[in-house]
Amino acid sequence: MSGYTLVLVSDRSNQIDHQLHFDHLLNKFNLKKTSAVDDLSNNSYNINVYKFNYQGTSHDDGQLSKQFHDYLDNKSIDFYFNNDNHYGNQRKLAAFDMDSCIIKNECIDEMAVIMGVSDKVSEITKKAMEGHYNFDEALRERLNLLKGMTCEQLEMVWEKIELNAGAYTLIKTLKYLGFKVALVSGGFTYYSYRIGSRLGFDYVFSNQLEIIDNKLTGKVIGSIVNGQMKKALLEKLTELNGLEQKHTVSMGDGSNDKLMVQYSDLGIAYHAKSILKAATPYHITFTPLSTLCIYLPNYKDIKDSDILDGFQNKELITKSVHSIPQYQTLIDQYKNDLSIKNNLIIIE
Repeated sequence: MSGYTLVLVSDRSNQIDHQLHFDHLLNKFNLKKTSAVDDLSNNSYNINVYKFNYQGTSHDDGQLSKQFHDYLDNKSIDFYFNNDNHYGNQRKLAAFDMDSCIIKNECIDEMAVIMGVSDKVSEITKKAMEGHYNFDEALRERLNLLKGMTCEQLEMVWEKIELNAGAYTLIKTLKYLGFKVALVSGGFTYYSYRIGSRLGFDYVFSNQLEIIDNKLTGKVIGSIVNGQMKKALLEKLTELNGLEQKHTVSMGDGSNDKLMVQYSDLGIAYHAKSILKAATPYHITFTPLSTLCIYLPNYKDIKDSDILDGFQNKELITKSVHSIPQYQTLIDQYKNDLSIKNNLIIIE
């Protein structure tokens, strides 16, 4: 018999009976509960959180996870499921995509709206994120359509950027738990440096737009941050911080995140395209970004600390990036870290 952990998370407004659904899973898959239900919620949460421990005979964990998804996804319940050894891993490094993950926007699509080429750029973006288009080619093609865009117009995009629900709480909580956090994005440093410095990211890697005479040339400077680069950067950061693969977490939403998510010990698909959901059993689809923290074994430490306010205070959950101070020292650090990306040799 093997020990397993199942964590169920849902929006409180849905009034979901987690115990009922857990009992259904126990009976359906012939599992044996080994401890009392651990209710990690409280009345001021916007989410319900329940942790279950049980034993089961040896089985295909991937297949069981798929069957859990078939049942729980239809109930609007996010969940973590794996054996107790995996659940107990003490992770210390987390990497995140930016566009449609940490932030609501796809910056390049917002840029296209201003330049009047929205339909063309959005179609290429959609195909690229679904894995139907080589990312490097897609980026070059879209940037060529944006050639001539001015810095003033880039600032108009910045004013539209919004954090996804739970982003502020997520990063603040991970930092409280001692994590190093990295923003690893196929987007642009023009925005990612500001977002990273406001949220407190330790590292930020993304594409640098070439700007001459206050206008985009349609090119980027240096290596493109594609799927292979994202994975390589996470591997390098793991090494630089004296960690192992089992200490890593990552999150993304599209095909460009697949390799990074698959490399991580806990790789999460956030409101993701089907190609990424198929690559990992760990999804967040119905609850805020900060649900990731609930999938960690030290979540109880959060529940008993002042950091808890971030999970129950709506103003923090939906905090605007524009209301957070920007730290130039962090931006300077990100620029110094460019050598990490530039010195990587990517083997296709």
